[in-house]
Amino acid sequence: MVSLLAWATVLLLACRVQLQVQAAAVFAHFMVTNTANYTSNDWENDILLAQDAHIDAFALNMAYADSTNTGALAAAFSAADSLGFKLFFSFDYAGNGDWPKADVITLIQQYSAHSSYYFYKGQAFVSTFEGPGRADDWPEIKAVTGCFFIPSWSSLGAKPAVATGVVDGLFSWAGWPWGPQDADTYVDASYLQYLESLPYMMPVSPWFFTNLPGYKKNWMWRGDHLWHDRWQQVLYIQPEFVEIISWNDYGESHYIGPLYDQAMEAFEVGEAPFNYATEMPHDGWRATIPFWADMYKDGTAEVTEETIIAWYRLTPGAACDSGGTSGNTASQLQVEFPPAEIAQDRIFFSAVLGSFSGAVVSIGDWTQTVGWFDVPDDDVGVYYGDVAIGAHRGPVTVSLMRDNVIIATIEGKAISSTCEHGVQNWNAWVGSTSTGETVSARPTRLLSEQVCMNGTGANNFAGLCGFACRYGYCPLGACTCTRMGIGYEPPNSTGVLGYPIVGEGASYSGLCSFDCNLGFCPESACGTVEVPLSTPTVSPFLPPACVSGSGEGNLAGLCDFGCAHGFCPMNACTCTGQGALNVMDPTSETVGTAAPGVDATVYGPLCEYTCQRGYCPEGACIVAEDSDSGSGSGDGPGDGEVYIAPSIWNMPSPVVQCEPPCSLIMPPLQLASPSVISIPPWESPVEQSYLTTRTTTYDDGVVETYNGYAVATTTITISFPPSVVTEIPVWGVTINASQAQPTELEMTRSITLPYMVWSLPPFDEDPNATSMTGTVLPPPYPWSQASKDSELNTATTTWSSGSATPTADRGNPDVGVSCKPFCHLCLLCRPDWSGGGGGGSDDGSNSNSNSNSNEDECSTREAEICSTVCVAGSGCEFDCSTTTGCSVTASATSTVGTPAPAVAITLEQWPEATEEPDAEVTSIARSLDSRLSALYGDLTVLTGYEDGAATATATSTSRATTTTSAPPDLPTSLSDLQFVIFLRKPADSLDSWTWSGYLLPTYYDEEYVCNNAYEVVTSTDNIPNQTDEDSDYGYPMYLGPFAAQDLNCGYVSQGLTPGDVHCGTQVLTCLELDALHALGYPGYTCGNTEFYMQAWCPMAD
Repeated sequence: MVSLLAWATVLLLACRVQLQVQAAAVFAHFMVTNTANYTSNDWENDILLAQDAHIDAFALNMAYADSTNTGALAAAFSAADSLGFKLFFSFDYAGNGDWPKADVITLIQQYSAHSSYYFYKGQAFVSTFEGPGRADDWPEIKAVTGCFFIPSWSSLGAKPAVATGVVDGLFSWAGWPWGPQDADTYVDASYLQYLESLPYMMPVSPWFFTNLPGYKKNWMWRGDHLWHDRWQQVLYIQPEFVEIISWNDYGESHYIGPLYDQAMEAFEVGEAPFNYATEMPHDGWRATIPFWADMYKDGTAEVTEETIIAWYRLTPGAACDSGGTSGNTASQLQVEFPPAEIAQDRIFFSAVLGSFSGAVVSIGDWTQTVGWFDVPDDDVGVYYGDVAIGAHRGPVTVSLMRDNVIIATIEGKAISSTCEHGVQNWNAWVGSTSTGETVSARPTRLLSEQVCMNGTGANNFAGLCGFACRYGYCPLGACTCTRMGIGYEPPNSTGVLGYPIVGEGASYSGLCSFDCNLGFCPESACGTVEVPLSTPTVSPFLPPACVSGSGEGNLAGLCDFGCAHGFCPMNACTCTGQGALNVMDPTSETVGTAAPGVDATVYGPLCEYTCQRGYCPEGACIVAEDSDSGSGSGDGPGDGEVYIAPSIWNMPSPVVQCEPPCSLIMPPLQLASPSVISIPPWESPVEQSYLTTRTTTYDDGVVETYNGYAVATTTITISFPPSVVTEIPVWGVTINASQAQPTELEMTRSITLPYMVWSLPPFDEDPNATSMTGTVLPPPYPWSQASKDSELNTATTTWSSGSATPTADRGNPDVGVSCKPFCHLCLLCRPDWSGGGGGGSDDGSNSNSNSNSNEDECSTREAEICSTVCVAGSGCEFDCSTTTGCSVTASATSTVGTPAPAVAITLEQWPEATEEPDAEVTSIARSLDSRLSALYGDLTVLTGYEDGAATATATSTSRATTTTSAPPDLPTSLSDLQFVIFLRKPADSLDSWTWSGYLLPTYYDEEYVCNNAYEVVTSTDNIPNQTDEDSDYGYPMYLGPFAAQDLNCGYVSQGLTPGDVHCGTQVLTCLELDALHALGYPGYTCGNTEFYMQAWCPMAD
């Protein structure tokens, strides 16, 4: 059965390859707006360079009403017609808003008549960047123009985009990895699943960094070795089309075309702090495209010119201020990271070679021969490697060396610890050069004859996929293939039938069946007894999202609200919990922005997000823009705000209608009799601080004193007294323009809570003790909704598209209230503060200009709001303040807080002592005291450090053993065992490298290493050729299976990191031995064999 499954997979892939012979094409995303100052020579130059790179067409990205379009299109098609190149339209619906249907039809009809317009199966090829809200335009556009429509509606996702019924295929914009992870293919798999037989256009991009505050953009996604990884994934997936992002989008740093000084307007319009593309060429990335593109399109490729490419950032990530840039972006509901935790400080390099060549990298005075992490089969194709920058600074060279002769050298820009503009430039410098010699070489096997040779998977799938992909079985929905090639001979079949364990889903079935049959059956995922499968509520392949967070002062409520739904920008909030994304769609069209007097870069994005969802706290946010609307009316498309009549509560199965886009202002549910409502306590962190000093004594006896702040975080708990209500307010519902099918609505209550003033007693340690007072506005209640509200959803309420009904006048006291929810102090509070809510968006008017407004909607009042704060062990404080606002009422509430268990010291400008390099290495070694002592006996370095020496030296002894006695048996407890990975080679040769995996006791010596009885597995996978002992080897992709105390185990890594051991139900993290290498301990010499330690893996947590 397993063999049949594997054969079926290979057969399907082969069939897919045959289909691509007619369809495959490579495009490049081209920003027309950047060509305002182009000459005809510029257009011709770009086209010639694209043809040299074997790119088939430019996707002309055009924003609506961009004055550049008219002249640019005429020039572009003229140049393309004359040079035999292809172009097609990509209508940008995000840049300047939606394209009118008539304009789209006119442009397609006008330019598809050109010989240079790209056609697919006899139809003019048309794409978009976003625009799902105008999906209803496309049936007519397609009928009139006969175009083939393949949009990028990534904001919608594959499933709902296909469900519109208007697309002929889809283009995904998800071309970059999440956080510090390597690129995977789970989004690609989703598109292929829902598209079924429809074409898929796969994105490939080398980089992403943007810092354009004028466009509300300042983030980066990890580039590093993405360019190489993504093309490997293209060869495995073999989509119908590939679109490179981009040719010339300089503002997002993923350009592969040339730099033009006259095309940099985006940096001025986008208010960039500096032009981060100038003098940062990316042309080198084009050098690998001909080989990748030909392999993808034709199944084979010829190397005619040997080239080397290198790319890197000019400053280490932690050397300068980040510039406010985040890694990932909350704007796409991603967990944000400091960018230095995502971008690797390494020099990356690739080469297109017809035969093997070594690589040499120099930084300043430092030079090293480096190994490749990826060497193609037959030594023909694209190679890849990288090396750490470390502490090295200065000009960079990257060279090819064959037969000890340098045959090509890139002269790169210098790496420095200072930033030219005072902030970090997260863009890459790319260089390339060729040998200047003509060669002719091809891989011996066609792509259709190749299989996956390496792969990985998310979370618990990493080990299963690492094993299965190695032997050609790499299911796209569960795994990511990282390399294609000739393949490895699989182990002998064991006949073991593997199944997912209890609690796991069908995604494990094929992998457990395949892996267990070949001897790798990790108990953390697979078993030998068939059990009922579970259906996960959240995909196991999705990265986590923020589900809770906190902020300081006025940001507390905003962060609590936003972070709960994945919007948690790191410059304003701290994400305190991660889990499955809890998406909250906008409930109004209110546009929020930062209030006067607060930092717009911090508050602006949060206000924009929360105000659209009904939470717009005064003092932090204001409404920036209003829209005049009423029941079923509006100047733009759709019905705008629709006030639903309270009669829906009396209908057995109410149906509400409006023409999208529209906002349904739902009426409150009137209760038969007054009811008591109780709100649970709400917690909010509060920081207190005072100025203090701290001293540090160094090893040489020098004592330094620093000023700083002692900070304690107190969690205050706000308790709300029970209150009597006569109605339950309900959140409004927003219907997007793209929504066409009838939808069941789920009613959710929304209760506004009072604006709180709190006071905390001071630190006992503070010599100038004063109490601390602040304000907080809790978000609307309930704060989360785990199940349907049984009181509101007694009947099934359905929305359908049509004339607005049933509606009521805005002035009706029983309809929802249309004023700006939660943007004023307790906006809708009764005298007992309870009640309120009612979603929807503001009508855009005030009480003086609209006769239909509620009279009490914006009358300014004053109220004294008091709170009692009790901190355990510190007594109570009472504080009152007077405030103003719309419908403000007096309130008195109790706030009880528990003091933080300890005080954290945060100091401004706290300098760290600078250690000499030897001392730094010594410090690392000292942290490994017991293990180093066990491995090597007494070390001079440890004694020197303990004696307080400023520097210490370590002596390395070469251990030669010709005969060994039998070492004792291994310990019986896993906690006393470790898996150690060595690189092994003959002492008199630089060839014949082998990975060796040893199962050893925690404390061992060369007696164990030199006795091969403890070697449990070997491999020649991913070993660099003809390099010396100082090369950066990386790690094997897979070693195993092997047995450890009757458990079935296997080692898996990505080749660039130490990896993990999967043993039974445990996943054990391996540790690298860089510190040992730095100390001069390469390993052991046993007879004529040298062992170089690479990693060790404790066999128990």
